[in-house]
This record gives sequence, structure tokens and C-alpha cells, in this order.
Amino acid sequence: MASEADLDERIVLNVGGHRYEVLPSTLAKYPTTLLGSLFHPNNIDSRPKPDRKGEYFFDRNGRVFEVILNFYRTGKLVVPAEMPSEIVREELDFFKLDWEGDETAEAEPEEQESEDDVIRRQAPAVRFEIILTLIHNPTRKDIKRGIVHLSELISSDTETPNIDYLYYRAYALHRLGEVTLAQADIDDIKTRSPDYKAALDLHTLLEDKKTGQFHM
Repeated sequence: MASEADLDERIVLNVGGHRYEVLPSTLAKYPTTLLGSLFHPNNIDSRPKPDRKGEYFFDRNGRVFEVILNFYRTGKLVVPAEMPSEIVREELDFFKLDWEGDETAEAEPEEQESEDDVIRRQAPAVRFEIILTLIHNPTRKDIKRGIVHLSELISSDTETPNIDYLYYRAYALHRLGEVTLAQADIDDIKTRSPDYKAALDLHTLLEDKKTGQFHM
């Protein structure tokens, strides 16, 4: 696992000639996105190397990326009116930020942010019950929201993350088809609590998926 120092060491993203500095922990809050997966602490060993300038280069629209990076930092997708929606959508697709309901892409995240802020203010046990509802919902958006909340709880538990949080994040990632990320959480659980039966069962399911034995 990555150390806390690894997670907090800033990185430089060069997107189409525009340079942006960001902490990997900011990106890792959304592990199913392209940058969230690349810079997730569970994937630090497979992370691509920066160029000779110490930058990670992406040949994409640097101006639109400002909108995308702001989403990672605030949870809100605010698109300036002068930006063509088709170009914005192309960049969102590339960086794997998918919002259902494209026609309301500007208003919808603000509504979601307000709802998520309410969830964050709940007592931990109540918040956890809400998260369980999110990750069991049929929509990918709600599952991803649940993963974000679980990641926040895990990050706030700096000494020993709650095993249940790790398991349900792995379960939610499995529901999204993110087998590698799910397996990383399961491996962490097996190290901390080898007899955690639900994690062992999910591990078997993930292994079957990898070998093509799993059928929906």
C-alpha cells in the first residue's frame, strides 16, 4: 500500500500545454474515473512514469480540463456557457466522468452535491446505512457516489481503516466491473483480517470473473 507521504506528494498534469498541480488524494476520491484509477494509492506500483520534466502529459483540451479538475476538487461540474457542450462531453468521456442525464449536466451535480453534503453531516452509523443504499442501487451514478463516500470514510480513518468500509467499497467496485481496484481492497482486507468471510467470498467471485467463469 502507498504511504501517506506518497498520497500527498503533488503531481503535475500537462493537458494540451496547460499545467495543473494536484494531489493524488484529490483524484483518488473518484477511483472509477481515468485519473482516479491512475493515481489511486492501490495502483501506485503500476502508475505510469512522468516525463523528464516530471509531468504527466495528456494530449487533450487543456481549457476544458480546468472544469474537470474543479469537479475533482469540489464535486461540482460547472461548465461555462461559452464552452461547446459537444467538446466538453468528449473530454468527460475521455477522462471517464459519466453523468447520466446529459441535458442537465450543469444543474444536476449541484443538486447531487447538496444531497451529499447532507449525507456527510450524518452520524457515522447513519451515513454508512445511506451509503449501503447507494451502492445497492441499480444506477451507476449512485454506486459511484457510494464509493466516493466510502473513500472519504476510509481516508479519514488514518490509522486502521474500518474493514467493513473496505469490503463494501470492493463490492461496489465489483458492481461497476472494476475488478482490479476491487481486488486491491480485498487483498488489503485479507492482510488485516484473514477470516473475513464476505471478503473471501468476493475474492472467489472476482477470480471467477477474471477467468471468465462468472456469468451475469
